[in-house]
Amino acid sequence: MEKDLAYKQIIKMLLYDCDRFNDWRKEHKIDGLNLQGVNLYRASLHGVNLRGCDLSFSDLSSTDLRGADLSYAELKEVDFRGSNLTESNLSHSNIEGGDFRECNLAEANFTEANLRHADFREAEDSGAILTGAVLDDAIPSRGYREGMLSQTPGEGI
Repeated sequence: MEKDLAYKQIIKMLLYDCDRFNDWRKEHKIDGLNLQGVNLYRASLHGVNLRGCDLSFSDLSSTDLRGADLSYAELKEVDFRGSNLTESNLSHSNIEGGDFRECNLAEANFTEANLRHADFREAEDSGAILTGAVLDDAIPSRGYREGMLSQTPGEGI
């Protein structure tokens, strides 16, 4: 019961005050949180620090994640559809099966991320950084050209 209450308070803080959430994580030296399956649909999480958190199987569709730190996170099968991930850091994350359809991924950092089976259809991916990313069986964006999945910085997906 106490654990459920604490979880609800963390989610409420995350949804209503990202700066407070970031300060709380820093003050308490929280390296990662288990937030699997959380519904953050249409949340405003601009600049949020979710580094090392487990958000697998969560709904982050239509969410503002501009400048967010999602590095080293577990993001397996997360629904990001329609989200804004401009200049966000997703480096070293496991995003296998992630759904990025219709996302803004401009300047997003996917360095050494696992993007197996990720779906990028209709995504805006100009300047996305893919150095060392694993893109096996990923579905590219509509503007895909042969060689775009070459994992070269700034080439898009």
